[in-house]
Amino acid sequence: MKPRPTLPRRPETLRALALLAGLGFSLELSAAPTNPWASWAPVKVEAPALYDLALSPEVLNGARADLADLRLLDPDGMEVPFLVRRPKPVRAGRSPVRSFRAELKGKTTKLRLETGATRPIGGVILETPASSFIKAATLEASKDGKNFVVLGRGVPLFRESGSENLRLDFGPSLWPWLEITIDDEREGPVAWTGAVVDESSGPDHFSEPVLVQIRARDETPNTTRFVLDLGAANLSLATVELVTSDPLFQRRVSLREAALDEEGIRERELHAGFIYAVEAAKDGASRRTIISVDHTFGQRELIVVVHNGDSPPMEISEIRVRRRPVVLRFQTREAGAHRIFFGNRKASAPNYDLAGLGVELQEATAGAAELGSVQPNPEHQPPEALPELAELGAEIDVSAWRYRKPITLGGRGVHALELGPDVLSHAAADLSDLRLVFQGRQVPYVIEHPSISRRIEPEVVLERDEKRPSLTRWRFKLSHPRLPLTALECRPITPLFRRDLSLFEQVSDGRGGKYKRTLGSSTWEQRSETKDRTAILFLVEAPRSDELVLETDNGDNPALELADCRFSHRVRRVVFKTSQSPVLHYGNPKASRPRYDLSLVADELLAAERSKAESGPEEDVGAKAPFEGEEMMGLESWIFWAVLAAVMLGLLLVIAKLLPKPASRE
Repeated sequence: MKPRPTLPRRPETLRALALLAGLGFSLELSAAPTNPWASWAPVKVEAPALYDLALSPEVLNGARADLADLRLLDPDGMEVPFLVRRPKPVRAGRSPVRSFRAELKGKTTKLRLETGATRPIGGVILETPASSFIKAATLEASKDGKNFVVLGRGVPLFRESGSENLRLDFGPSLWPWLEITIDDEREGPVAWTGAVVDESSGPDHFSEPVLVQIRARDETPNTTRFVLDLGAANLSLATVELVTSDPLFQRRVSLREAALDEEGIRERELHAGFIYAVEAAKDGASRRTIISVDHTFGQRELIVVVHNGDSPPMEISEIRVRRRPVVLRFQTREAGAHRIFFGNRKASAPNYDLAGLGVELQEATAGAAELGSVQPNPEHQPPEALPELAELGAEIDVSAWRYRKPITLGGRGVHALELGPDVLSHAAADLSDLRLVFQGRQVPYVIEHPSISRRIEPEVVLERDEKRPSLTRWRFKLSHPRLPLTALECRPITPLFRRDLSLFEQVSDGRGGKYKRTLGSSTWEQRSETKDRTAILFLVEAPRSDELVLETDNGDNPALELADCRFSHRVRRVVFKTSQSPVLHYGNPKASRPRYDLSLVADELLAAERSKAESGPEEDVGAKAPFEGEEMMGLESWIFWAVLAAVMLGLLLVIAKLLPKPASRE
């Protein structure tokens, strides 16, 4: 049996709790025919006392992000005031080192520190005004200033892209002397101005694990993207750990969530950090795969993006997440079954006037209240998804749109439709001509831009130029023209090479001829240490045609051999709410971007559960209006040149009539 919590004896705290106990008032939840609170959970207290109630992920997920809809009731239905607490570990003490000396030695910078520590410290943090750099450091420590031992080798020190690591860890130890050797061979030295020692705070007892499911893993050129289901929204995350057995790596990792702006749903970076591992055979190892977060995520899905650069993807077997608890501290006047209600998006934040009691309540000793299982409120009627959002907008005449597709819904409420290559090819480049239509009226939608790529397998033909035998060309035939391609990936077969490659297309110049339009270029190389690595060429322009050419000059070397060539394009989705199956219209270059009021319900739209919508076959239903840069073919081309010739002939006749007649000879 748990011991009963006892009230602290400090007079200030007793007065605060006495005032707190008198702040209860009635909340008549059962008076209305339908209760606006969606859920509740029982809270067990054993005696009148001060209690802490740790909110479960189920409660946090059902509550609002600001917790303004939480209500705690005693057995008599009286509302119990509470204070929201988010316990965090106390930061370790930091102090400047006693002495700091820096000197340049060849292509290294040597730092010698006298820590001045009188008790164990956990690490040292360097100071520099430099804004962008990446260095590798070797850390050595000594008890007497003469005999040094290596504590870490190849430890990355960096500051770039809003992230940094200037700390060298060595665990709680008492080291009076430290020496740090920084490698400046790759780039010039930076100015190191000082250092502070950081006392170890021991293990973090103020976080707990989160049950995480990896819903998706997508490999795109240079990145690996994970979509994590945290099991609940509104979690205060403490750390994110990427579990990998790779012995040598350095990666930037960004944590993102979906956000709605004027151009649609995009991924917004909320936090970023670096992970790395350097495992030496003799001199020890340095490894960090945990990113400190301390940020509250309002959504259930967390997007983790690992930036691989030109390195191959890592073998990541698991992602572990820990969260900070959220605790309600309250004083109850009687024992028995209390209840906590939550899930009312229209509730106003309670005003308990406890700001003046915060210090006393934080320092007071409290018992632990027991939270029961979450129960649905039988009197609550779930609201319609996005009730403020009308399913149908303004009327529209779609006679100017050339293409259409029927849409099949996978459920009710909010839907997501991924656009296929045919839509991406025939719609405007910025998708401004997309229209969802049901019975002559528009269905409001928003475009989602996830950081996901889909791959397209082209038909490949290898060509040789008899006039220039050193050239090698690969001709790619795509399924559609005007695809928004972003990258070309190939697997080199040639074991050792270095080549400059160019990707281009031949497009019409509007006068019956064609010109070479370069889409991207890159230098590919393969050595023994980079064998079997995929080569990537990023496109700086999207193609206009469906036939692309990759070319390289082999010089006096054997011809370059490539395999498994494929293109990538970014995924685009249409997110909308409707109960009826609409039709997707596109292919109108004169259409402007539609303006809907979806930004007013952004939070609800992002939090709503989505069902997957599917599109049917494409139908060509209108007269063609070519997009800018699109080549006219067949009859259109003949008509264009005939009209142009007639106009030119007419101009020549007019000019001939305006010229003075030659004088007649007598």
